[in-house]
Amino acid sequence: MELLSVYKLVEPSMREFKQRYQSIMVLHADKRLQPFLSEIEARSGKQLRPLITLLAAAANGGITADTYRSAMMVEMMHVSSIIHDDVIDNGVLRRGNPSVNASYGNQIAVLLGDYILAQCMETIASNAYFVQLSARVARKMAEGELLQLKHKGNITMEENDYFEIIQYKTALLFSACFEAGAQSANAGSSADVRQWAKAGMDFGMLFQMCDDMSDYFSHRQKKDNYKDILEHKITFPLLSALQHCSSARQEELLHLYMHHQGTQEEVQAICSLVTAYGGLDYTMQAVLRFRQQVEDFLSQCTPSVYITAIQGIMDYVIQTVKQ
Repeated sequence: MELLSVYKLVEPSMREFKQRYQSIMVLHADKRLQPFLSEIEARSGKQLRPLITLLAAAANGGITADTYRSAMMVEMMHVSSIIHDDVIDNGVLRRGNPSVNASYGNQIAVLLGDYILAQCMETIASNAYFVQLSARVARKMAEGELLQLKHKGNITMEENDYFEIIQYKTALLFSACFEAGAQSANAGSSADVRQWAKAGMDFGMLFQMCDDMSDYFSHRQKKDNYKDILEHKITFPLLSALQHCSSARQEELLHLYMHHQGTQEEVQAICSLVTAYGGLDYTMQAVLRFRQQVEDFLSQCTPSVYITAIQGIMDYVIQTVKQ
C-alpha cells in the first residue's frame, strides 16, 4: 500500500485532526505568538505519528474524541522535541527549511518548544492515562538526549548504548502512538494495549535505524544531507562497519569520521568505507528483524484495511533506504 493510499484511507479523520491541531496550536494561542506557531504548524511534514495513532484506533474499533486528543499529544511532543533538538545540535535546517532556532534564535526556540509541550499537557489534562503516558515519554526522551550527549564522540560506544539512546529518543514516542491509539478506542484489556505499545516500540526502532541509514544516501532523501556525519554522531551504520572490519581499517575509518572537516570528499569517503565494510547491510538486517517482530504482532490482530495500512507505512519507511 502506497503512503498516499494510507492517508486517503483515513482522510476525513486526518482532516479533522488537522483542524483541531491548528485550532489548538495556532488559533488558541495569544495573537502575538501566532506568527511563530503558524510557521511551525505549516512545516509539520508528513505527520506520521498522528496518522499512526488514528490507524491504531481504527484497527481497534474506531476513532474517538480521545483519539484526536492523543494524536495532538504525540504531534506536539514531536514538534517540541525537534525544536529543542535543533537548539542542542545547533541545527540550522529542518526538512530543507531554516530551523526555528536559525530563524528566531535559541532563546525564542527553547521557549516555543516549552510552550508547545505545555499546550500538549493542557490538551490532554482531562485524561489521566494520557497525562501519565506523555509524562513518562517526555522524561525518557530527555534521558535519551542526555545519553546521546554523554556518548558524543565516544568511539567505544557499544551497540546496547546506541539501542538505549534511540529507544528513548525516538521509539518511545512511536510506542505512545500505537498505545494511545489502541487505548483511545477502548481496545480490549490492558495487556492488549501493552502489546500495541511493544509493536510501536519495534516500529520506532526500525524507523530510527532507517533514518540513520538515510544519512549515507543524500540523493535518496529530502532531509538535511549528511547531518549525522557532519555532527560526528555515532550511529548504527558506523558501529556495524567498525565491528566487521580489521583493526587497521577501524583506525582509518574512526580517524576520518571523528576528525573530518565536512568536505564533500571526506564525507563521500566515509560513506564509501561504511558501505564497503558492511555497515549498511548489517543495519538493514537489524531493521528487518524489528520489522518481523511488528509483522508477527499485526498478524495476530483482526485483519482490516487499517492493519494493512500500518504495514504499508512500515514498508514505506524501509523502502526509502532500499530503493
